[in-house]
Amino acid sequence: MHIAAAVLLAVSGLVCLPVVLAGGRLRLVWVRILALLGTLLLSASAVLGLAHGDAAPAWLTAPAAILAAVGLGSALTVSVLSFTRIVRPGTIGAIQEAQPPEDAADPGAELLRGGALIGVFERAAITATLLAGWPEGLAVVLAVKGLGRFPELKGNQGASERFILGTLVSVLAAAACAGVGRLLTPA
Repeated sequence: MHIAAAVLLAVSGLVCLPVVLAGGRLRLVWVRILALLGTLLLSASAVLGLAHGDAAPAWLTAPAAILAAVGLGSALTVSVLSFTRIVRPGTIGAIQEAQPPEDAADPGAELLRGGALIGVFERAAITATLLAGWPEGLAVVLAVKGLGRFPELKGNQGASERFILGTLVSVLAAAACAGVGRLLTPA
């Protein structure tokens, strides 16, 4: 039963992989559909993992959890960030919103360039450290990310808010995938 759950875990990431590979060229409606489908598959994997049965081998669950964290985490992060307003930096008084293309999946990507790729590595590293039983690694990954982005975030409220929101969604997705992976793995 747990092997089927591990396969579902991997499929939840594979389904959302087009979001990672498209590099922002995927229409927002498809990103949201893939995020929903990936979340349902992750949930099904967790439910199957709660059933009694033989544990899945670590060589299967660890890559499945990392793949799920990268794919599903990307889709969820882009979906959540698509609900934020994009405000032009430097406008004082009246808020002047930027006019991104209507179908752009992540209209604020220009605020923090490279964020999608950094997020992929962040989710993979967080999932790997949690699966390895080293939760302190989460603090290391987030510290490196924060220190690397500090110059861009200083004085730019819009970028800071996107950074915090994107990081929170990304970390929660990676932790959820790692949690399901740990559930399926022998103790």
